[in-house]
This record gives sequence, structure tokens and C-alpha cells, in this order.
Amino acid sequence: MGLNSNHLNEDGYALCVSCRRKHFIRDMDQCPICNKWVCHECGTYLKQGYHGAYGYFCKRCMIKIRREG
Repeated sequence: MGLNSNHLNEDGYALCVSCRRKHFIRDMDQCPICNKWVCHECGTYLKQGYHGAYGYFCKRCMIKIRREG
């Protein structure tokens, strides 16, 4: 399987949806909105939650949240 932001490869790596760099799973989380992998450097962490979702949000989903709010 190739490297992309939707799935981990067999070695535990994925591409960050925002910066498009390869990261290991311990340095990434799935965005609760779009379920794509985002690295902790690019993601914005929300601990209060957005419609019940919390964690690291990718840049694209954060823009959507700010427009709605």
C-alpha cells in the first residue's frame, strides 16, 4: 500500500494531510471531522470538543469550524 493521509502503511507511517510530510503514528492523530491523519505540529488541539469531537483537527477542518462559529 502506498503512503497517503487516509491510511497508515504497514510500517506505521502516513502523510500529514496539511504539510504532506511522512510521520510515524506516535506523532500523528486522526482529525475527528475528516478522519485524515494530521501531525501534531500542523494540527490544532481542541480539548473542549466541537459537536462532541475533540483532539487534533487539521487546518482545513479548523477553517470550517471558525467560519461556523
